[in-house]
Amino acid sequence: MLTSKRKLVQIKGLSEAKVDKAVDGALKMSGRLLFQTAGELSKKRRATILRIGTGSQELDNALGGGVETSAITEFHGEYRTGKTQLVLSLAVSCLQPIESGGANARVLVIDTENSFRPERIPKIAERFGVDVELALDSIKVLNLCK
Repeated sequence: MLTSKRKLVQIKGLSEAKVDKAVDGALKMSGRLLFQTAGELSKKRRATILRIGTGSQELDNALGGGVETSAITEFHGEYRTGKTQLVLSLAVSCLQPIESGGANARVLVIDTENSFRPERIPKIAERFGVDVELALDSIKVLNLCK
């Protein structure tokens, strides 16, 4: 699938018809389609995208149900407006089961301001009903500050 048709037909014994058949088979086996209708794509997206609760019903409503997975979400604003607190809450919330508004998944936080404070996680984990040790072990932090 990653090799061009032109290169494949240069291989001895591979005709254009054989290459076409092999590519079709590889696409079917991988589950990838070259073209999809908007409806098919929408249905597939609804089945795979989750929304993570922030801990604030009003904010979740404003965000259409929470922060969407499979996306990069950036929070920006004035100093001391709660951006880091929101990220910490989302990180812990993400550890919850899906039926509780989480993703039952591990978390990677990219800290660009050197503001991530792991000592705040236990209290947030208790608030969300998440095991403190699980939270501390499941949240990975990449600090981009020196």
